[in-house]
Amino acid sequence: MKQQILLFLIGLFWMHPAFSQPIVIVQGSEDALAVKKQIMQYLDELDVRENVHLSVSFTTLVSEYVKGMTFCLNSLASNTYQVIRVRIDARLNKTQQRRVLAHEMIHVKQFAKGELIVINSQQVIWKGQKYWCVGGSRKSAPWEDEAHQIDKILARLDKVQPEAPLAAAGKNR
Repeated sequence: MKQQILLFLIGLFWMHPAFSQPIVIVQGSEDALAVKKQIMQYLDELDVRENVHLSVSFTTLVSEYVKGMTFCLNSLASNTYQVIRVRIDARLNKTQQRRVLAHEMIHVKQFAKGELIVINSQQVIWKGQKYWCVGGSRKSAPWEDEAHQIDKILARLDKVQPEAPLAAAGKNR
């Protein structure tokens, strides 16, 4: 009986949000490890400690008018991972991709913390207030304003450098 109680308490302790850690998957990038490190740095800087399953894909399957997009596949619920997807245009150069990633990570933070909840294609809740998005235009929306204000600062904090090629690193003869 004592073992069962102890295991139950450990389970409660372990599931506490303070001990959660985002799960991050990067697809479609030649520098997937460096991108993942960059994402983890951004999550840390944005104080995202919530249960998030984040998938970041570099793909050409985005409109040529959209550099990146972020969406949450499930609503904010306690004790479950939020599934968040980020798509970044793979046709962009590396510098542009990094800037877009910084911008989209602000949206990841907004979804993870429940600040941004998309009800449907026309209704969004931003920090408790409902907004109507007429014609799909969200460029002047307050969540976009926040992302544009913070993304440049976040991108400047990028401390992750591309990995040195292994062949060059091994030439110490």
